Amino acid sequence: MARNDERGDLSLWLIVVMAIVVALVWAVPMVFLGHEEAKQAAGLVGASGTHPSEGRTDAAPADPIGRSNDVSAQADLTNAVQVAQMYFAENGSFSGFTPQAAGAIEPTITFTTGPAASGTVSIRGVTPTTVVLVTATARGPLCAAAESSTVSMGRTDARSPAQCAGGW
Repeated sequence: MARNDERGDLSLWLIVVMAIVVALVWAVPMVFLGHEEAKQAAGLVGASGTHPSEGRTDAAPADPIGRSNDVSAQADLTNAVQVAQMYFAENGSFSGFTPQAAGAIEPTITFTTGPAASGTVSIRGVTPTTVVLVTATARGPLCAAAESSTVSMGRTDARSPAQCAGGW
């Protein structure tokens, strides 16, 4: 009978040792990752009394809301350019590319010929081979100009493709 008890003790010890090894394998990386997170937290405003952008290149953007609005407006303009290019492919010209024609292709974008405004895309400078699309954000206007299959982008309230340059 003593022999069966020894086997039970051995398997219990094996289970305990395996549990300790598993705990160490899990805990050691967490400890090291915890130190890295503490270093990052020390760089935040309030923890050290300095702003994270002082002397650092990995700082958070100064205006994340403005940047996200810019990205949203850029996405709208990118979709509007695709609408204009589809119109050009179907008609062989941008002539007749109006808010109504654009809205028939993509009803989720509000097209206008009026001044640039947030949430709308203004259609300007329509010629048989060119069109300029402009929208506004809190950080200023954004434009995209299509000349046949070439697209240029800029940060101006452009009326012609030449004025819409420099990128976003």
